[in-house]
Amino acid sequence: MRNVKEIASLEEGTCTDRAVGVFVNEVGQRFFETDPAIIHKPTFAEMIEYTRTHPGAITFIPHLRTDLNAALTYVAHWRDLPEMVFPLKNPPLYLADGGEKTTGKRCAALPILRNLIRESLELVFIDAHSTQDAARKVQAGEADLCVTNEHGVEAHGLRIREQLKEMCIFWMPWVYDEGY
Repeated sequence: MRNVKEIASLEEGTCTDRAVGVFVNEVGQRFFETDPAIIHKPTFAEMIEYTRTHPGAITFIPHLRTDLNAALTYVAHWRDLPEMVFPLKNPPLYLADGGEKTTGKRCAALPILRNLIRESLELVFIDAHSTQDAARKVQAGEADLCVTNEHGVEAHGLRIREQLKEMCIFWMPWVYDEGY
């Protein structure tokens, strides 16, 4: 149907990368003649920029990122692809730390995920670009806690403090189309 050659995604291990993989393997066959390449970027901003500068690329933004979805709605040449929107149960997210002696209050998280944590913890938040970036910040000593997924916990040797609320995410595809 579409001449999509590439899909921009956040890095491997992120919820975005998982969603893109599910789309390519389970949903995308309805739309593409061949599987598009997955191009990993460290931030949503870089995913969007890659899609803007590469004809034939699309990017998926989670519906919870209303800031990004709204911004693309109002910028010339960006077009959503509602026929490709799909829901996916997000893998569990966790509040994790670096080990048993952690008592600090610095928590690395995507800003949108801060609301998953109880306010009573009185945390100081450090912005992260992804769940994997948040886990790296704990491993590097830049944060005491993070919001990450199982991949982040395992890849960075973290300890789960608690599982956070489970969510279903709607993945919103976007394409940059100069003719639009």
